[in-house]
Amino acid sequence: MPDFLDFIKKGQFRITICLSCRKKIWPPSSFCSYCLSKTKFRKIKNAGILREYVYSYKNVDCQKTTFGIIDLSGIVLIGSICDTTVYRGMKVKMTSCGISPDGKVFYHFAPSFENNNMNK
Repeated sequence: MPDFLDFIKKGQFRITICLSCRKKIWPPSSFCSYCLSKTKFRKIKNAGILREYVYSYKNVDCQKTTFGIIDLSGIVLIGSICDTTVYRGMKVKMTSCGISPDGKVFYHFAPSFENNNMNK
C-alpha cells in the first residue's frame, strides 16, 4: 500500500483502522477485512511487549544482533532490539522504522524502562 510506505519512508509507523467497526487492520489495507468498510491510517502507541527473541551473528565481524517478535497493541512485528539483556514479556518501544537502502522495511526497538519487571 503506497500510503504505508510513504509513512515508513518518513520514519512514521501507522496502521489502518476501520472507519465503521474501529478494528485495527494489519497488514494495512484500504478496506476492512471484517466489515469491508473503508479504513484510515492512524498512529498507535510505540510501546509493546517482547514475545520471543533470537540472537543472530553477522558473518563478517561476528557482531551479535537481537531480533524479536513484538506485540504493539495487537499488531505483531519483527524487529531488532538494541540491548544486551532481553527477556520474554519485556516492555519495549519502537525507536525507529524505515526502509533500508536495499528496499526492506525495518523496525528498531529498545527497552522501555517504564513498568518493566526486572525480576523476569
